[in-house]
Amino acid sequence: IKRYRYKESGLDNVYLKNSAILHRCVCGQKYMEIPQIERLHDAIAYRLLNKKTIWRGQEFRFLRKWVSLTAEELGRVLGHVRRGTISRWENDKIPITPATHHQMLLLVLRLKEEAINERMSLEIAIKEILEKVAEKAKTPASITITPDTIRSLPFPALKGGR
Repeated sequence: IKRYRYKESGLDNVYLKNSAILHRCVCGQKYMEIPQIERLHDAIAYRLLNKKTIWRGQEFRFLRKWVSLTAEELGRVLGHVRRGTISRWENDKIPITPATHHQMLLLVLRLKEEAINERMSLEIAIKEILEKVAEKAKTPASITITPDTIRSLPFPALKGGR
């Protein structure tokens, strides 16, 4: 589809250009496929975070959901803001103040930075492991397990002793 209005995002002003694929089932029903939806949401959020004006309610809601916060969780993080207040912001019943906009912007950036740092740390750890096993050993290395080794495992025991 050349241009698709992406209402499923909860935003009334997002259009996908050459990004949505229309399929038709054998039963005749049509359905839309949107590839790489997480990256699409990242792109929408990026545009919102760089917006020069205060967000509309639906944009505020999109960003809250993008960082996986419930209205209650966001209220606690913002400093005991009630869920009803957040609902009124998100439904444009009361205006989002510049201070709230700024606070939310900083929160979203911090949460995404933490997620990126966690992902980078994981990728570095995986790379280091892969580099260690890149060469096949000529003789199998011995594995020594002590009670401390077992106690210090970074994950719980599986149920059923497996």
